[in-house]
Amino acid sequence: MDVRLGLPVLLLVVAVALVGSVEEELRPPAHQFALWPGGPAGGGFTALAVATRAAASPALEWGTPPPGTGSLALVAVDLDSPGGPEPFWAVWNIPPTMRRLEPGLPPVRRLPGGAAQADRDGGGGWSPAARGTGPLLHRVRFVLFAVRGRLDLPDDAGAAAVAREASLRALAIASWSVGD
Repeated sequence: MDVRLGLPVLLLVVAVALVGSVEEELRPPAHQFALWPGGPAGGGFTALAVATRAAASPALEWGTPPPGTGSLALVAVDLDSPGGPEPFWAVWNIPPTMRRLEPGLPPVRRLPGGAAQADRDGGGGWSPAARGTGPLLHRVRFVLFAVRGRLDLPDDAGAAAVAREASLRALAIASWSVGD
């Protein structure tokens, strides 16, 4: 083996091993109500993916919600929206036994298990943070609410309405940010 090739390969192997172990250390225990990116290296979900009009929703995971939780509501907030922080995507009435959202949810309002999703305008499905204005890269905060009961929202409710209702009925809140 050529020693000149061996050292870079060895350094790459060490770096990959360190990233994997750091990622595991950053995840809170599953019994703690916390939110984190799903899959290896956050499922590839980065600030660039959020901000460049990513076509698919991210994988997200969370710990056990507190007793009395009737459902969960997830809200994605664009921290760099031209008008100030703006909820741009929400999923609500997630069963409290779920611990993960798979990436790439279908672009429909009603999801399996009784959950629903909406973009900023009340349409069904993922909507990326960045619109046609403002900076290309947007910081995004994902907020997970453990909610008393289920949210009863009108069929045209958008992400902001979900955020309002969930915050009023929250037992606990967990969050994770991209781009901070």
